[in-house]
Amino acid sequence: MELNEKLQYCKVCTKRKFSDIGIVCSLTGGKPTFENQCNEFLIDPKEEQKAIAKARYKDYDNDDGGEGGETSVWTYVFIAFVVIKIIVRLVRD
Repeated sequence: MELNEKLQYCKVCTKRKFSDIGIVCSLTGGKPTFENQCNEFLIDPKEEQKAIAKARYKDYDNDDGGEGGETSVWTYVFIAFVVIKIIVRLVRD
């Protein structure tokens, strides 16, 4: 397991600590050294919810507009704005 993958666990662990070198373990004072799993890992519920929300937003935001994809809300807002602007111009003239 690479360091970046290990740090993903540390980001949501209650035993994480921040230092000038980044996220470290409060038990060892260093970067993670576990191989496949940390035996001391204890999930932080708040950070878990943040990670879930971030993943959901990323999935929604990465919509490529391909077949079966959802259309972005901003697309509908833009279309509505353009239609309203056209109607206002027609009514004025």
